[in-house]
Amino acid sequence: MVTAPKKIRRRRPPGEVAVEQTHDAAVIAAMLDRAGMTAAADRNDNAECFLMAYWGDSPVGFAAVETWVDAALMGPLFVLESMRRRGVGAALLRAVRVAAHTRGAQRLYASASGRCIDYLARWGFIEVDFAEIVKVFGDVTMLQRSNQAPKCRGVCLDISRDGLIAR
Repeated sequence: MVTAPKKIRRRRPPGEVAVEQTHDAAVIAAMLDRAGMTAAADRNDNAECFLMAYWGDSPVGFAAVETWVDAALMGPLFVLESMRRRGVGAALLRAVRVAAHTRGAQRLYASASGRCIDYLARWGFIEVDFAEIVKVFGDVTMLQRSNQAPKCRGVCLDISRDGLIAR
């Protein structure tokens, strides 16, 4: 007799941010919908790492990262309007850096516009020509799906020294 695998219920402390990797398509689609984006039907779960931020048990933010050889592309970084300025975005960015670095990336790219560029600059991202992102990630799923790419500017962060212990 085959039994269904038991779903693990994580306890998240109330009033604190917790970031977890998720493969739950319904949760991903719901968060994308709240962000005003659409979930792609051709999404490749093996290529992308989806990170969900929770405040207690409620999902409040979302980020995605896709690696390609020694570089990573951060997909949408979204935090619910009511949860901004509480460290959710910072927790998601830290988790994206860890996910990208552990997958072998040395550079973390993102495409963004307006205030998001300013936010990422505070974390050390520097502006790069969008053509560089297209050159590095021409085949990457997230870049192909980005219908806002022409409106966006590119940024890059060197993460090659993340996780190294200075002596």
